[in-house]
Amino acid sequence: MATKKEIPSVDEQWRLWQVQNEPERFTHIDTDEVKKKLITDLTYASKMDVREYTLYQKWLEVHEKYPTREMSTLKGFFDDSGSGSEVQLVDINQSKLVNQVKANFWKPESPDDYEKLRPIMKLSNGDLAETWNTVRTFSSTMKNNSNIGRNLFYTVIDGQTEKYLGVICISSDFLDLTPRDKAIGWPRDIKTTGNMINHTAIGSTIVPLQP
Repeated sequence: MATKKEIPSVDEQWRLWQVQNEPERFTHIDTDEVKKKLITDLTYASKMDVREYTLYQKWLEVHEKYPTREMSTLKGFFDDSGSGSEVQLVDINQSKLVNQVKANFWKPESPDDYEKLRPIMKLSNGDLAETWNTVRTFSSTMKNNSNIGRNLFYTVIDGQTEKYLGVICISSDFLDLTPRDKAIGWPRDIKTTGNMINHTAIGSTIVPLQP
């Protein structure tokens, strides 16, 4: 009869990690410097209301994922605007993708246009994941953070025009969710050792592009 594999203690896991990873190879972390930066960041953030802080986090996310640089141009030479440079994305592939996504957002021309839509959920894992991430990042004020675990990414498009209507992500369920567990009658061991949690999921992202 097979026996349940015993999970090593935290101390034993740490010892094994040290043996396998040679801690001396890693740069020493100055805890005082980390503490100083943390206090500075929290002090700055505490001055914002919720809406301002949400937009600030989005601003940081966009600049981190889509870095830009200032490039010299001939624009000011021809139109006397005095501006001889413009800000461009560092990665030309990102620039092409952002422009492609932006040009293909569905935009209604009349209040009844929604009646003509034929929504299709297009699985966007793998090669299409970056398109999904671009739509998600630039269409929602909330940060684009994928859940740990299983994720199915869907781009919702109009079947007739192939314009983007929104993005959806179906993810691994929360391990502990008291109202759900009480409604189903789940003890914790049934969810984990019984693997019942593998049969449920959540909509971690549901973002429409209109209105």
